[in-house]
Amino acid sequence: MFGEHFQLNEATLGIVEQIGKHMPGGFFIYKAEQPEELLYVNHTVLDIFGCDDLDEFKELTGYTFKGMVHPDDYVQITDSINDQIALSDDDLDYVEYRIIRKDGEARWVDDFGHFTHTEAYGGIYYVFISDITEKRVKAETDKAMRIAVIEALSEAYDAVWLIQDLELGTFSLYRGDSGGETIHSAPINAALQQLRYPQAKDGYIDTVVAPSDRQRLRAELSLEKIRERLSDKPRFFINYQRLMADGTSRYYRIEFARVKMPGGNMGVVCGFKDVDDEIREEQMIQAALEEKIALQDKLLEQSKDLREALQAAEEANNAKSNFLSNMSHEIRTPITAILGMNELIRRESSDKTILDYAENIDKAGNSLLAIINDILDFSKIEAGKMDLVNEAYSIRELLSGAVNLTKFRAEEKGILFKADIDPRLPVGLYGDDLRIKQILTNLLSNAFKYTEQGTVTLTARLEKRGTDEADIYISVKDTGIGVREEEKEKLFSAFDRLDVKRTRSIEGTGLGLAITSQMLTMMGSRLSVTSEYGKGSDFFFTITQKVSDWSETGAFDPMVQGASEEDTADGGNTVFVASGARILIVDDTPLNLKVIVGLLKHTGVQTVTASSGKECIEAFGSEAFDMVFLDYRMPQMDGIETLKRLKELYPKKAAATPIISLTASAVMGDRERMLSAGFTDYLSKPVNIEKMEAMMLKYLPEDKVRRVETDEASDDDELRKLPPSLFDIESIDPAQGLEYCGDAEDYIEALQIYEASIDKKAGDIERILSEGDTAAYINMVHSLKSTSKAIGAMEISELALNLEKAGREGDEALIKERTPALLERYRELGRWLRSVITGA
Repeated sequence: MFGEHFQLNEATLGIVEQIGKHMPGGFFIYKAEQPEELLYVNHTVLDIFGCDDLDEFKELTGYTFKGMVHPDDYVQITDSINDQIALSDDDLDYVEYRIIRKDGEARWVDDFGHFTHTEAYGGIYYVFISDITEKRVKAETDKAMRIAVIEALSEAYDAVWLIQDLELGTFSLYRGDSGGETIHSAPINAALQQLRYPQAKDGYIDTVVAPSDRQRLRAELSLEKIRERLSDKPRFFINYQRLMADGTSRYYRIEFARVKMPGGNMGVVCGFKDVDDEIREEQMIQAALEEKIALQDKLLEQSKDLREALQAAEEANNAKSNFLSNMSHEIRTPITAILGMNELIRRESSDKTILDYAENIDKAGNSLLAIINDILDFSKIEAGKMDLVNEAYSIRELLSGAVNLTKFRAEEKGILFKADIDPRLPVGLYGDDLRIKQILTNLLSNAFKYTEQGTVTLTARLEKRGTDEADIYISVKDTGIGVREEEKEKLFSAFDRLDVKRTRSIEGTGLGLAITSQMLTMMGSRLSVTSEYGKGSDFFFTITQKVSDWSETGAFDPMVQGASEEDTADGGNTVFVASGARILIVDDTPLNLKVIVGLLKHTGVQTVTASSGKECIEAFGSEAFDMVFLDYRMPQMDGIETLKRLKELYPKKAAATPIISLTASAVMGDRERMLSAGFTDYLSKPVNIEKMEAMMLKYLPEDKVRRVETDEASDDDELRKLPPSLFDIESIDPAQGLEYCGDAEDYIEALQIYEASIDKKAGDIERILSEGDTAAYINMVHSLKSTSKAIGAMEISELALNLEKAGREGDEALIKERTPALLERYRELGRWLRSVITGA
């Protein structure tokens, strides 16, 4: 469609018209000189501008090139055209700009133009254009998304490489300050180490990687190696030294992670991070350790006697550590069973006498459990790291508790057990009553242990009265075998047994007096002894305690002290409802989450669960919680690391929310470690519902808690709801599992979850074992230990515990020997459960 002033000979005009009509894209010609008058436009140009005919187009554009271009883009694109023509040999230019259609809509077009000179019109441009609006919008959208991703990644990385398609795409290099624009790209088949680094003649490795690391990095960064490693795990990293501009080198890390790209292709993000400080600190620690080892070796070489002494000391220390480690579970398990059966008696019986007995068993069992925890953690006692927990307590209950823990020994041996208690003792004291009870229990146990006939006497009297404190004298005197004068200096040494001939048949670890002596030292007291060999001993000390109630105890007999009336009235107990409260429970094992949620169901509390540190952070950031229970041992990000991130990201919220550590470890000292890490409190697993509820009552807002009186449902009723064939499975204890899960419905669901994961988890353990990934193996058997214990599969839990210990001690031979037996029992249990639960 020629303008009225366009003059060509008839033949040329016909050719141009024919070309323009049949051209699929837009085509126009305009004069190079102002006012850039249009000479020709084809029908596609009219369509692009939304015009029905040439007259509408002329009215819209003034029939000039400037009139075709969006006013905001004209200066920029004309400058670009002129620059391109000036720098190009073939005077071809390409620009993109906006136009305004007849209906007012702005659209994007691309413009391929060619400048030429004619005799009739001087300089002219003939131009090909097409509508690229959809392409442009998609490009802008992709760029915005890319900017968001790159900005997020650049907070953690110095630079990011993106493999668009692991099989067919290209590598692209981005930086956080590049506005989402690609700094560099290359075909994926060029191999990663051949990528051109910006302003570098050689590849990335040959330019910035230290020569000592180049060969290794080439092998590690081959495309085949990357594919192979990412096929086994979703992420991995490689460390190397990078050359800096000032001639120094720093350690860098490339972290690889699989990502799903738009369109479903599998891509890879490669993040570059400076880890120099981290690695050099590790090297310093390693160097210091090696220096220390070298010094030790030199000293050992100087003296054979010194080597032998050091070896003997190490063997003794290993023996103690192994003893404490091996005995931890074996001792706790029967005590837990005793307390569990006793709890059934308390729930089901209404006989006051039986309830009195059960109450004493409960107090004694829990005290014994606490004492044993301290004894088993003897390494902590040796290090002097035991903490005192001072609270108000009753001297009556303390003395009665210690007596009731040990008086059965007197009855078994026919020994007279007497208590001489000063009636002037104040009723209420303030101190660490658990440690004091442990001291009394150790002294009384020793007295009964080494006395075959005669009397054991416990004396407690008020020795001195102050303004707000009292000095209390306590003595345990026996008519036993006594101690030789020459052996008194070894009396308080750990693991020592005196007069071995006479004490060979007497059970004991030799820790009791050592623990007692050290605890009294912590309390500002001292254990003393007078003894005559063959006639007996008197162990005594004076302890200063603050007084909270100066009322006198009066005459009382700790031998018959029992449960109070209010504790057993009506056979009920106080529980609470907290339907308005919200708590977050974090554990990487689904079964553990199911058990805890089931145990708390009757409280009405609203529970939200998370199975990793990342999910915990996301939930904590998006919702408000009154309390958080956070598992310590989780893969990738453990509880301490998760807590640290919560406090960094949400400092005010984290400071205002009680965050309780959950851990399956039974070793004392975990509580102190968790509190020092910043946790509000600590709770051991498998979760004891009474302790968890007590923790909730301690920290939940008072206005969201309502206490109610209720009768407890009988556990027998819940047991009867279980399939009878479940009790035929020898490797599972339904009563134990029911205690952990709360009721039959939740227990059955827990068994279903457990059974459904057996094949996959067993296969994962075999695979990880074959790969030699010890850290992953430890995490897997640790998880299996907890979930098995929660459903009552105690044998499998025990096997997993022993293999977890073997992993931590580096005992690969034991792991290879015993793992098959564990997996055989694990899969066998799965077959039994499948037949009972699913009927398969």
